[in-house]
Amino acid sequence: MRLLKADTDARERTVQFTSLRGELGYRVSDHFDITPWFAYQTEYSFTLQQTDINGKVTIPGGRFNVVAPVVGLDVRFTLFQGQEVFERQQLPTQH
Repeated sequence: MRLLKADTDARERTVQFTSLRGELGYRVSDHFDITPWFAYQTEYSFTLQQTDINGKVTIPGGRFNVVAPVVGLDVRFTLFQGQEVFERQQLPTQH
């Protein structure tokens, strides 16, 4: 991914969306986990100017950011083989 822009690039933002998320997981039992989380999300936009029928600018264009706090709760119920907890294997896509 290239973050530097050339002078000939279109006037748009390289990053369109960011999210900062914090969570705290709690294991209730071997089968049940809950994770409350909070996120602070920002969507970056570049708006066009709006004109009336005579061509007079009524709303100027430019950069526009929408910021939203978001809360959530992840609830997980895990099924195990038999009554014993089996060893969990990490997926190759996980670090």
